[in-house]
Amino acid sequence: MMYAVAGVPLLLAASAGLTAGGLLRAGRARATAVLLAATAVALVLGVVSPGLVVGEDARLLWVLAALLLAPAALVLYPSGQWHHPSDFVALVTVIAAGALALVVPSGLTTMTISMLLCLLIHTWWRLERASGLMRRSVAWLALGAGTATLVAGILSFALPEPHGAAVAAAVLAAIGPALYVGAVRPEQVDVRAVVVTTVSYLAAAVCFVAAFVMAAAVIEVGTEEKPSVPVLAVVGTVLALAVHPAQVLLRGTVSALIFGARRDPLEAAGLVSERVSDDPVVALRAIREALVLPYAALQLDGVPVAESGDRDTATETRALPDTDGRAMTLVVGLRSGDLALSVDERRVLAIAAPLLAQSLRASRLALDLRDAQRRGISAREEERRRLRRDLHDGLGPQLTGIVYTADAVRNLVASDPAAAARLVDDLGLEARTAIASVRELVEALRPPALDELGLAGALRQVGTSMRHRSGVPLQVSLDLAGLAALPAAVEVAVYRIVVEALTNVARHGARAGARVVVSRVPGEIEVVVSDTGPGDGSPWPVGIGLASMRERAEELGGRLEAGPSGTGGGRVRAVIPVEPGSARPSTGPVQPRDSSNSSASTAYVIPSRQVPSRWSDSWTK
Repeated sequence: MMYAVAGVPLLLAASAGLTAGGLLRAGRARATAVLLAATAVALVLGVVSPGLVVGEDARLLWVLAALLLAPAALVLYPSGQWHHPSDFVALVTVIAAGALALVVPSGLTTMTISMLLCLLIHTWWRLERASGLMRRSVAWLALGAGTATLVAGILSFALPEPHGAAVAAAVLAAIGPALYVGAVRPEQVDVRAVVVTTVSYLAAAVCFVAAFVMAAAVIEVGTEEKPSVPVLAVVGTVLALAVHPAQVLLRGTVSALIFGARRDPLEAAGLVSERVSDDPVVALRAIREALVLPYAALQLDGVPVAESGDRDTATETRALPDTDGRAMTLVVGLRSGDLALSVDERRVLAIAAPLLAQSLRASRLALDLRDAQRRGISAREEERRRLRRDLHDGLGPQLTGIVYTADAVRNLVASDPAAAARLVDDLGLEARTAIASVRELVEALRPPALDELGLAGALRQVGTSMRHRSGVPLQVSLDLAGLAALPAAVEVAVYRIVVEALTNVARHGARAGARVVVSRVPGEIEVVVSDTGPGDGSPWPVGIGLASMRERAEELGGRLEAGPSGTGGGRVRAVIPVEPGSARPSTGPVQPRDSSNSSASTAYVIPSRQVPSRWSDSWTK
C-alpha cells in the first residue's frame, strides 16, 4: 500500500516534469511549463517527506500541487496570459480554491468540486471563442484533461479502495502529453476527429452497458429468476453488434454538440474560395477545415504534389480539370467511421475543383517563372563574364600595344624617320586587328547585318557567302515569306539557326545545294533548312551545332527537330512562338517580294559588290 501511495505521485511528477521540459525546450507555453515544473517538485517533495503516510507536510504539498499549481497551469495554457477578463476570473478562482483547500482541510472536497467546475466552464468558454491554432491547442487540453478526468472518475467508483483512487490518479498522467502536443504540434493529428471519435466510442460504450443492464433486468423480471450465463452471452452478443452502428450515428451528434454543426455547403465552398491561393497546401488546408476532413492531397499523374493532414483512414478520389493535358486528382481522407462523403460534401468539392486546379497551375507557373528568371540572370552573368574576358584578354592587350607603338613612333620620328615609318605601318596593322576584335564582340552580341540589312537581307548575304567543302559556292534557295516583322530575340534566333544549319549543309552535304523556308503561322514562326542534294538518308551527326540550334529555339519557348530530308540529306525544323504585338519593325532595309508569287521559292543570287564593303571581310570563308 505504501509503495502504491508513493508511486502515483512520482508518476504524476514524471509526467509533469517531462511535459514542462518539452514545452521549455520548444519555447511554447512557458508559464504553463514553469507551473508544471513546480507541480512536479511539490509532488516529489511530498513523497520524500518524513511523514509519508499521515504526515501533514505531504498532504500540504500534494494539495498545493493538485489544487493550486496544476489548475493554474491549465488556466494559463497555452499562451501564458489572459486575453479576456474571464481568464483572469478563472485564474483567481482556482488560486482561491487551492488556497482555501490548503488552509481549511475540511473544505477539501468542496474546493475540489469548485475548481473542477471552474476549469470545465472556462475550457468550454475558450473553445467557443478561440480560433485557429489557439482553438486546436485548447481542444487538445479538453481532450486530455476531460478524457483522463472521466476515466479516473469511473475507475475510482468501479475499483475497490484504495486501489481505485490510486489507479484513477495515475490516469491523470495522460494530461501532460496532450498539453505538449497541443502546444508544440497542434496540427500533427486532427484533434477534432480524435475528440469526436473518443467521445462517440465512450457514449456507445455507456449505451451498451445501460442496454445490457436493462435487458438483464427485464429478463429477470419476466422470468422471476436471474438470467443464466448463456442467456447473458446471447444478449451481450446481440447488443455488441449494434455498438459500431451506434458509434457512427453518434458521431454527427457529438460533433455538433462539441464543435457546432457542420457548415452549410455554400458557406463551406465560400470559405474554400476565399482561402485558395497560389499555394496548393493552403487550399487543401481550407478544404479540410471547411469539411472537417483528416487528409487531403493533390496528385499529378498519380504522384502527390501537395498534402495536408495524415492519411490514416480510407480515402475518396475525385478527378479535377486537366492541367496541361496531365491527369490531376484530389484525394480526401474520410472521417473515422464514415464510409463515404455526403452529397453536400461532394458538391463543395465540385465547386472547389476548378479553384484547386487553377491553384496548382499557378503554383507551377510561379515555379517556372522563378526558374526562368534564374536562368536569365545566369545567362546575363555568363555573357558579362565572357565580355569581360574577351575585353581583358583580347582587346586590352591590343590597345596597350597600340599605345606603346605610338609612344615609340613619337620617340623615333626625329632621330630615325624610317624606323618610325615602319612602326606606323605596324600601328595600322594593330589598329585593324583591334577593329576586327571589336567587330567579333559586336557580332557575338547581335549580328550587325541584322541592323544593316534586316533579317531577310542578312540571310541572303549568308547564302551568297557560303561555300561547300569542295570549294564551290553553295546554291541556297530562300523562301522568306514569314519575315514581315519579328521581335529582336526571334530575329537573332532565326538568323543563328539558319547560319548553323547552312554550315552543316556545307560541311556534310553531298552536293552544294540547300533550301531555307521561313513561314509564319498565327503565334509561331517556322524555320526549315534542308539539304537538297542526295544522301544516304542519315541525319546530320549530333554535335555542338545541333545542340546550339536546339538551345536557341528552346530558350524562346520553341522546339527543334533534326532528321533526314526528302532527298536523303539532312534537315532541321525549328518552331519558335511569337507573341502578338511583340514584333518590332526591322531596322534594316528588307527587299520587297513579288506579292503575286509570295509562296513560290526563289533562289537569290547577290553579287559580292552588293555586300557593304566594311562588312565583307567578316563573311569571307
